[in-house]
Amino acid sequence: MGKRGSSYFIVVDGIDGAGKGVAVNTIREFFRERFPHIDNIFDLEAYWQRFHMHPQFEDRVSAKKECLFDYVDPDNFRLVISSEPTHTDIGNTIRTEIISNKGKYTAKFTAEMYAADRHVLYKRALIPALNMGKIWVQSRSVSTSIVYQQVQAAELGEALKLDQIISLEGNQTAIQNPPNLLIIPTIKDVEKALERTKRREKDDKTWFESIDFQLKLKPHYESSELKSFFEELGTKVEYVDGGAELKEYTAQIIDVLERNKVKEQLGLDKVVNY
Repeated sequence: MGKRGSSYFIVVDGIDGAGKGVAVNTIREFFRERFPHIDNIFDLEAYWQRFHMHPQFEDRVSAKKECLFDYVDPDNFRLVISSEPTHTDIGNTIRTEIISNKGKYTAKFTAEMYAADRHVLYKRALIPALNMGKIWVQSRSVSTSIVYQQVQAAELGEALKLDQIISLEGNQTAIQNPPNLLIIPTIKDVEKALERTKRREKDDKTWFESIDFQLKLKPHYESSELKSFFEELGTKVEYVDGGAELKEYTAQIIDVLERNKVKEQLGLDKVVNY
């Protein structure tokens, strides 16, 4: 990984309905409320929904000296909120086609599509932002592919090993640029988690959301193998109780941020103007 200055990368991952969205929003509010100088937050989800493409932060004009439509001035924000899959061409194909048809596409092809979507996201936006010293908070990443595609392959009777998944170029890009902090909400009652998903407005209902599939994902997310994999990359892995009451759950997220001295690592305990 290249030098990232005062950047910080947080990923939240877990089974559906475990509390990823609440965790991301809690982290967002943690920065916004405690550090008023982080008053501009770039919501990448909203950008995708509006433009259906990635922004770029590096060059304002093209070789023809024309102002680029997709340019976003990095001086206008310090914190980015993101997710996977994206809502760009590849991400939308994953949502509307690839994961909506059980058995129509192999686990290997699904992994390849996720890796391609991830590769473009990292190259186009995430890595440049981190190199500029930004804070990036994201729901899901390569940890999702490591867990989901192994279970998907087993469900479909395919031979797909971990080494094959992590060798994909987009996954290698993510592994070479690992998060500083990986937060995994766990939940004992998978049915309770899936009830939460039913109350959400989602446009990507998939067979992955069945209770049987989610039950098979759960031990992978809680495994020592997954934790060790990311710890070897230099990532701090933290587990929180996604089944706790809202107030207690958000307090756990904040405690994770404070115990890992996020503000000190970013210099946010000092007065800084951006």
